[in-house]
Amino acid sequence: MVWTLVYPGRESRLATRAQRRTLALRDGGCSAPGCTRTPKWTSVHHVRWWSRGGTTDLDNLTLVCATHHRAIHQAGWQVTIRDNQAWWTLPAWLDPEQTPRRNTAHTTGPPHHHHTDHHNTT
Repeated sequence: MVWTLVYPGRESRLATRAQRRTLALRDGGCSAPGCTRTPKWTSVHHVRWWSRGGTTDLDNLTLVCATHHRAIHQAGWQVTIRDNQAWWTLPAWLDPEQTPRRNTAHTTGPPHHHHTDHHNTT
C-alpha cells in the first residue's frame, strides 16, 4: 500500500499528499538552482512529462515554482533526478557548457561551531 502511494506509475497524473511531503523534504522548495521559493509556493513537475509517457513516481517528480515551471515548458530548461536530487541544465543560449547544476539554497547543513580553547594561555 505505501509503495503505491509514492510510486503509482501512470495510474494518476496528480501527486499524492505523501509524495508532496516527501518532495518537500527532498527538494526543500523549488528545485531550480538559486531559487528560494518554499514548498508552499511550488507545484509538482513530471521530469519526463506526463504527456510524453512520464510516471507519477518520486524519481520522476520535482518541486518547481511558477517561474521555473514556465522556464521548463517554454524556455527549454531541462531537469533530471540523479542521486535523489534534481539537476538542472540551462539551455545553450544561457549556458553554452550545458553544466548540470542543483539548488543549494534550501540545503541546511550542520551548524558551524567555532571551538575556542579557553585553557590555552600562551
